[in-house]
Amino acid sequence: MGRRKRLGLRAPTVVDLVAFDPQSDQYVLVMTQQEPFDGSEAEFQDVQEKINAYLYYVTEGQLDAQHPDARDRGVRIHLDHYEPLPPDLEELVAFARESLAPHGIDFSLGRVEPPETET
Repeated sequence: MGRRKRLGLRAPTVVDLVAFDPQSDQYVLVMTQQEPFDGSEAEFQDVQEKINAYLYYVTEGQLDAQHPDARDRGVRIHLDHYEPLPPDLEELVAFARESLAPHGIDFSLGRVEPPETET
């Protein structure tokens, strides 16, 4: 049996999901909350590193190389979360929106149901 790739905010170098949103004509890079927020400095650093990894993925041409249809389309980074963001992550998201805008990248949030736990 193969190993599953770890996804979510605690896997900062992994792009969780790439999707195309025809309504906005944007490629959406989705990051997902897979475990409860703990408010730790390590969690903050992981989320910050993940946002930076997604920015690198776009600006260094990896998105276009893996998804040629992404050329000349908008890009949005989207965080799916099932708990309210801790205050430090709310501040990080606000900073990310400002920092990504000059690159033509939007940032959005979405509330989702918690992941099912394995029994």
